[in-house]
Amino acid sequence: MSVTRHVTAGLAITLVTPWGSEAQRPVSENVLISAELPAVRIAVDSTLTYVGTQSLVLFGRTDAEQHFFVDADGSRLRRMLWVQFEGKRPNDPGTYNYSRYPVMDIGGHPFHHDGRFFEIRMDEERSGSDFRGALEFLQQHGYSLGPDVMRQRLVWLLDDPARNELMIIYFEDLQDRGLALADLEPGGKAAERWDEIADALLSRAVEAMTFSDPPSH
Repeated sequence: MSVTRHVTAGLAITLVTPWGSEAQRPVSENVLISAELPAVRIAVDSTLTYVGTQSLVLFGRTDAEQHFFVDADGSRLRRMLWVQFEGKRPNDPGTYNYSRYPVMDIGGHPFHHDGRFFEIRMDEERSGSDFRGALEFLQQHGYSLGPDVMRQRLVWLLDDPARNELMIIYFEDLQDRGLALADLEPGGKAAERWDEIADALLSRAVEAMTFSDPPSH
């Protein structure tokens, strides 16, 4: 992978060359443009700052291109929007399956969604996974996430059979919502409110981005 950063008239544009191919999805002025898989334009709210992008091969079977937008208090991340374009390589015959999760329409596209809360333990994250790669990328750029977080994951399956996906994960640090992990665990003071909290988190995730068609050429 090669990463090229251009600055022209005060506008920073980051281009990534993943997997030895030509540069893929550029970001400028907080707008991510994808020409294919899927063809979409994602405008991210200005309260989230674009950090950069990287491309990974997950366990030798899956290609992933990651983009990160953050809201930080110094080095601590209050919020993060992680956009990932992912596709299985020919040596992986499998398909993606999110049938257990509900589907909602976002910008005219069907997204499976699920929410959870957890403690991040980087040393326990599997080496070679997308999340471990994301945490290491953020660390290299001077940021830390968690440890106690909640997140909503949104997944758009792009083909049939489902071998390519657009995954978007929106994180918030629990402390910025006046919560601790123990509050949401069974018996915790906010445990019975988790569905309400998760729904509000989902709304904030959706509000953080706007989908439209990419420019035609």
